[in-house]
Amino acid sequence: MQKIKIYHNMLELFKEELKNLTEHKTIIDIACGHGKYSIIAKNSGFRTAAIDSRSERIPKEFKELGIDFKLSNLEDLQNINQDICLLFGIFYHLELCQQIDLLNKINSKITLIHTLILNNNSIEAFDLKHRTKLGNLDFAIYKEGNGRNARAKASMNNYFSTWHTEESLKNMFLNAGFKTFEKLNDITVRSGFYKATK
Repeated sequence: MQKIKIYHNMLELFKEELKNLTEHKTIIDIACGHGKYSIIAKNSGFRTAAIDSRSERIPKEFKELGIDFKLSNLEDLQNINQDICLLFGIFYHLELCQQIDLLNKINSKITLIHTLILNNNSIEAFDLKHRTKLGNLDFAIYKEGNGRNARAKASMNNYFSTWHTEESLKNMFLNAGFKTFEKLNDITVRSGFYKATK
């Protein structure tokens, strides 16, 4: 696989976007992984909560910084009420029904999204042949992992995930009751940084 051109540094873009959101006080990082975005949020003055299904990845700084970590799968989440919700590197790991379920749980004023998208580059790179149109959605199905024991790399036990075109991603959020959806920046030829508001 060829090396991906990086247009912008996601960590730097996130830090810059947080400067525009200082009127908000709380952030939740869904499927926080190694916690780098949670740590940036906390160090930027936000009360920060983080959720992931694997505690072994959580850095020791969480406890030192006072980041509220909860071990949980996405399907066990209830209402998400923090001012800002982060969906970084998780959305494209979910099946369509899981994406819809997650969006319906978010009551945050602002949701920031960093995700892979379906475009000519990702179709070629990931062999995304199973494309579907459903209403105003346009997506492809991706097989998570390889082999019989394949599992999502994120917080679900699904074997397949759903990758949307940018327009379809926007429609997903608007269909779920979000008022606005905008692209903040391209990150690579296959991923973008987005903001949705309620």
